[in-house]
Amino acid sequence: REDLSQPIDDCFAMQTANKLWRTYELFLRLTYHRSYQDPPPGCSHWRILHALGSIPSPPHFMRAAIKLHPWQLRERDEEGYTPLQRAAMCERPDGIDENQYWLPKGINQKALYVRCHPENREEDNTISVFVKACPEVARVLDKDMKLPLHWAIETGKEWNEGVHSLVKAAPLALGTREGKDHMYPFMMAALKGNLELTLNLLLANPIIVQSGIPYYDDAEVSSRAPSLQSEDHPVKKKPKLGHTNGVPIDR
Repeated sequence: REDLSQPIDDCFAMQTANKLWRTYELFLRLTYHRSYQDPPPGCSHWRILHALGSIPSPPHFMRAAIKLHPWQLRERDEEGYTPLQRAAMCERPDGIDENQYWLPKGINQKALYVRCHPENREEDNTISVFVKACPEVARVLDKDMKLPLHWAIETGKEWNEGVHSLVKAAPLALGTREGKDHMYPFMMAALKGNLELTLNLLLANPIIVQSGIPYYDDAEVSSRAPSLQSEDHPVKKKPKLGHTNGVPIDR
């Protein structure tokens, strides 16, 4: 590209970059399916968005693939998962640093990579890229009766690694139990020991803990409250008022 201010994903979607894109797509096939056959083994056809969601992928490549294959955002693979669900299910492999090489603060500081978009951890992650492209998929249940939010928490995603994007796209997911252990999202985060994520989920929907707070009516509160009356200082009761022809009178 001649203009460095032009987004990289726009360049890959151009016809002049077709050879470079096909080369990248071939390596992606080999990484995901361990085969370059078309269709891949065990699949009806090649789905590039599902592959990008299943492995750590640079955000600019993902945005370019979405522009070229937008219909795959709602498509399910042979196992019944959408690209967003695949991204939420993806666990970071051992040895992959959280500062990915394509970010300015990543492990590779060559000029080729620092020309990428300014680092934004909350937007430049796999889940957020898919959610921004197709928010309604965040509300889709899979065969395991789980939402993408449940999978993201279960696989250890942080608040700024796509969880916040899922909450904004599907706020009702905060009050939806997952299908296996029937836990709310904040319960899953607490079980993982992620207190910061648990707090953020509760702050996003504090009413979810209302069912755990006992409710007492006025009579129960009066009976449970300690008495303030004593022999030396009796408490005077407020006189009850009645009405005669609309005029209040003491009973």
